[in-house]
Amino acid sequence: MPRVLVVDDDSELRATIKEVMESEGLITDSAENAEKGLMLLKDNIYDIVLLDVIMPKMNGIDAIPLFLNTQAKSKIIIMTAYSTVDTAVEAMKKGAADYLTKPFKINELMITIMRILEEQKFKDCAEELDIDCALSTMANPIRRQIIHLIDQNKTLRFMEITRALGISDHTKVNFHLKVLKESDYIIQNSEKIYRITDKGDKILSCLSVIEQNLSS
Repeated sequence: MPRVLVVDDDSELRATIKEVMESEGLITDSAENAEKGLMLLKDNIYDIVLLDVIMPKMNGIDAIPLFLNTQAKSKIIIMTAYSTVDTAVEAMKKGAADYLTKPFKINELMITIMRILEEQKFKDCAEELDIDCALSTMANPIRRQIIHLIDQNKTLRFMEITRALGISDHTKVNFHLKVLKESDYIIQNSEKIYRITDKGDKILSCLSVIEQNLSS
């Protein structure tokens, strides 16, 4: 489950964001300044850090490299009431993934967070898979249908797959099943039952991100 850290000296805003994040199923911690946020980063893994710019002691811009040195994979979203091009450029140069201008709408915040989480999910998939080969294999709509069908049903036999596809040409279905098996996305056991492999689960995660981005 994704984990979020909110670092802001405004206690009311921290509480509001924490409540919204948790209602969306995101584990959320908060800190009132960069120093306390850094301590939490040393003890916990965070996917997203929401970081205010203007805070007592250390400001958010200066905190970015310290946060990333502690957790390089955390994605930092800067929150600022003084949005200027210079502030945005400086934040991005130091490693921020995005920034929001206060006051922002909660819906805007959630869209930004979910987009960054989906982008990271795709990058994680790409690091583990030969993404060019995977996308080439899954470019065929019948193969995408097959792998989604098996995933939804957990296990399927050949005739169950052909009926669900509505394809009477068994040779064609066999060909696409063979491609998926050779790519190690599905396997067939001794009882002729197909199921998704761990590698198949990963390619499904990548496909999910791509399909969501195409439909948005």
